Amino acid sequence: MRFLGVWLSAAAVLAGSAAFAWAQPVSGLYVSGSFGAAFPRGRVVAPDTSGKELAAPMPSGTAVSGSGGVGQGSIGYGFGNGLRLEMEGSGSAGQLRLPHWP
Repeated sequence: MRFLGVWLSAAAVLAGSAAFAWAQPVSGLYVSGSFGAAFPRGRVVAPDTSGKELAAPMPSGTAVSGSGGVGQGSIGYGFGNGLRLEMEGSGSAGQLRLPHWP
């Protein structure tokens, strides 16, 4: 019974997504952009424990990530029938401090 519930949930999500998947017809040149902030969490860096010889020493500890800005921009041309030609770029800024090397 649980298996059937998983399949029904997946079908509902796909059906809802398919309703919004159609490209909106756009005619002519368009420009879009967005910006925001990123607040990444610290990540733990652990040495390789597979027993293999490492080519270089590996740090261990917590990598500290600082907050920063993120942005995305695009420019394109819509042909009016759902097809578009688009160029897109994105970037982010923030600090990353790795643990000290042994």
